[in-house]
Amino acid sequence: MTATRVGDILIALVAAATAAQATTLAGVTVQDGPWPAAYVVTDTAFLIVGGDWEPAVSADSVTSVQTASRMGNNSVVEALTVRCAAVSQSGDTDMAVRRAQAVGIVEAVGNLLTADPKLGGLLQEAAVMSVDSVRQEQRSGGAYCAVNFTISASALIWNG
Repeated sequence: MTATRVGDILIALVAAATAAQATTLAGVTVQDGPWPAAYVVTDTAFLIVGGDWEPAVSADSVTSVQTASRMGNNSVVEALTVRCAAVSQSGDTDMAVRRAQAVGIVEAVGNLLTADPKLGGLLQEAAVMSVDSVRQEQRSGGAYCAVNFTISASALIWNG
């Protein structure tokens, strides 16, 4: 019996973003889940799939709601929401450049979903992306901008 499609969807999203490092996400580090707690992040541009950049934020990486499928046989439709973050940081103070880069990362992910809206047939319907928040700060290390966004999708868990 399959309990959830969370792992499959995270793997598909990370794989798509990693493949795009050769083109639209060149120079962007792709991170599967949040950074390790003691890790000092020096990357200037990165994408977190299944997490948030701010370690103080206590939020679920993925939420899931399962409902019985009309197909029967103990099958369910799983509605998933995956938290992601696009971050740009540098030693300068130019916030417009940081913001443009962080938003550009989000747009590149959106383009990946447009090109393969059902993640290779894993999803029942096209994935939908929405921007949740934008954080901008001038830190001791320079300008910082994080765009938190979610990817919503639904997948069938066929247990028949």
